[in-house]
Amino acid sequence: MPIRDLLRKSGFFSEAIALVSTDGTIDTPNQSFADQFGVAPEALAGRRLDALAAASAGAIQEYLRACAASADIVQGSLILRRRADAIAMQARGVAYPPQAAPSASQVLLRLVTTREERDARADPKHDAGQWAQIEASLRRQSQILEVTLASIGDAVIVTDVQGRITFVNAVAETLTGWPAHEAQQRTLTDVFHVVNERTRIAIENPVAKVLHTGTITGLCNHTLLIARDGRDIPIDDSAAPIRLPNGELFGVVLVFRDITEQRRSEHARAWLAAIIECSDDAIISKTLAGYITSWNPGAVRLFGYAPEEVIGKSITTIVPPERLHEESEVLERLRRGERVEHFETVRLRKDGTRVDVSLTVSPVRDEHGEIVGASKIARDITERKRSERLLREADQRKDEFLATLAHELRNPLGAMRSAAAMLCGAEHVSAERQTAAEILTRQMRQMKRLVDDLLDVSRIGAGRVELQQELIDLGALLRGVEASLRATFESAHQELSVRLPQDAIWVHGDRTRLVQVFANLLHNANKYTPHGGRITAHLAREGAEAVVRIEDTGIGIPAGMEAQLFELFKQAERSRRRSSDGLGIGLALAKRLVDLHDGRIEVHSDGEDRGSEFTVRLPLSAPPTEAASAPTGESASEDRVPRRILIADDNKDAAASLGMLLDLMGHTTRVVHDGFEAVTAAEELRPEVVIMDLGMPRMDGYEAARQIAARPWADSVLLVALTGWGQPADRARAEQAGFHRHLVKPVEPDELRAVLANLRPHAQG
Repeated sequence: MPIRDLLRKSGFFSEAIALVSTDGTIDTPNQSFADQFGVAPEALAGRRLDALAAASAGAIQEYLRACAASADIVQGSLILRRRADAIAMQARGVAYPPQAAPSASQVLLRLVTTREERDARADPKHDAGQWAQIEASLRRQSQILEVTLASIGDAVIVTDVQGRITFVNAVAETLTGWPAHEAQQRTLTDVFHVVNERTRIAIENPVAKVLHTGTITGLCNHTLLIARDGRDIPIDDSAAPIRLPNGELFGVVLVFRDITEQRRSEHARAWLAAIIECSDDAIISKTLAGYITSWNPGAVRLFGYAPEEVIGKSITTIVPPERLHEESEVLERLRRGERVEHFETVRLRKDGTRVDVSLTVSPVRDEHGEIVGASKIARDITERKRSERLLREADQRKDEFLATLAHELRNPLGAMRSAAAMLCGAEHVSAERQTAAEILTRQMRQMKRLVDDLLDVSRIGAGRVELQQELIDLGALLRGVEASLRATFESAHQELSVRLPQDAIWVHGDRTRLVQVFANLLHNANKYTPHGGRITAHLAREGAEAVVRIEDTGIGIPAGMEAQLFELFKQAERSRRRSSDGLGIGLALAKRLVDLHDGRIEVHSDGEDRGSEFTVRLPLSAPPTEAASAPTGESASEDRVPRRILIADDNKDAAASLGMLLDLMGHTTRVVHDGFEAVTAAEELRPEVVIMDLGMPRMDGYEAARQIAARPWADSVLLVALTGWGQPADRARAEQAGFHRHLVKPVEPDELRAVLANLRPHAQG
């Protein structure tokens, strides 16, 4: 029969017995149990046993938990109320059912009044062995309690009512620095020395406070434990009284923990909160569904919404409709655990205006490492974007200005170059005129080089230069540069020598650009070496590099200036012996071109008036195969064949001088001065070659070339653009218009002869 039915059965138990839950709720009392309180059994069912306590309701709960945890009978003393009286009772409790210990949820409780207990003790038939069982059970409970206190993660110190330590667990040993065997029987203040973190004043002994008040006492905030070795350990938690079942104070338990990491976390959170609060950037958090969960003052300033206006709403509130796909892509990356950095986009303000922002979005994880949301930092980059736009516009205007400047300079240079070449090629020219023509030619070449360098520096700086790589015999290239500059050095009465190894040294590079590099370095040596000086170029192989050293006996470089020479528009201090030192772009351009070839350029000087040495190092390449290096067999004899040539240029001096030069070469020429005239003259002359400027009145060269190329008879006509516009975009536009060659003013006579030697229109150059 179930225990509840037995308890309800009248007279079955003469003792006062009840089935009680471990939380103190009376489940089923028998009649004798109810008689102890002068009420009917049904009046007690469902009531709390601790509500009947005359003292220490907490002691009843502790006692019931001890009974539920023990497989043996546990004795206790309870003081309960019966109407206006307080009755001292002895209790005997056992876990129910017994096999459920140590985690039973109910206790079978028997109450015996003190008088009944004395009568039972006077009865010779009293079971004296029962007390031995009770004592053994209590010892086991004490052992269980000590093991429990020893194994918990907090520090625990137990004292008696005199404040002397009776128990210290391992955590408390570690924090205080006192081993348990040394701490026992000492007063708490000997072992547990606590002060205020800010004032360093000792805090009241928590055990003394509990003994005085009889209640649980929490430690003060900002409490530091001074360990035995002098360490400061921030702690918190509380002290509580320990009472016997009869309510008598038995001791104090002090539980505390090291909160160093917690304090650090609090400080970190406080710093983070302060940073977020005062940040000029918008700092926003959102869920993985895109709903806003926090909105800092920076976000208020940037987007115009108050926190209460947007928290709980979708982040798409500030996303323009055409950019909604960005948010989906960002959320998808966050779900994969990725971080989105410096993503530049546009967002909407409350007033409908748009703002350029840079976003950094990071996933937010919970304590289990699961991604639960995102933190977004939005920075206003409106001013930066505006500055970039202005810089682009300024850069574009600069390029346009330089291109226009080059065009305007090249036009007169073209006329002058043709005239000088005509003078040099004319018969019976006096020595004085020949010398003047040579001087004019040298100075025009120098002017052309300066213009080209200026444009190249701009293009390289903007990353618009593409190298036309080929396998190059570096020695042959240097011999060519020497030949082209020899007249310049001779006019300065300088000795120029190029020393080459017996075997060819090959590199991969852009022939035109490498010629530019070494021509600039030799021009630099020429410019800064006095008359009668010596310039030597050495080529050698060193490891995996081709090395060119250009030495001069010039004015040298002041100490500390070497590194600055390769900066744009930077020059060594102008020498008193020179009136003009150029623009300061030649060396900067040489360095940038060498860098593009994966090489490096260095300079050394022993000081002023002790010369300079510039060294260029380029990666070596394997020599070409025999088939690749074989000559093409192309003949250049065709440049002697007379051609019918139409010249169109609105610069009359340039057109006339070019016409006279070509006439001297044996060709038949006709000169016109605009595109409309060029189309008409081409129809009459049926030329083999049309050399035409691009920018002309009435009809420009592009349209004129298209119309001439459309004529049925013009399939074999070579269309040559001769212009001051030399940018890559200009070349591309000329090719689209139908031009087969693009020459930049001033053109060298040899270059012109090479073009006329090969009239195949398809060979674009």
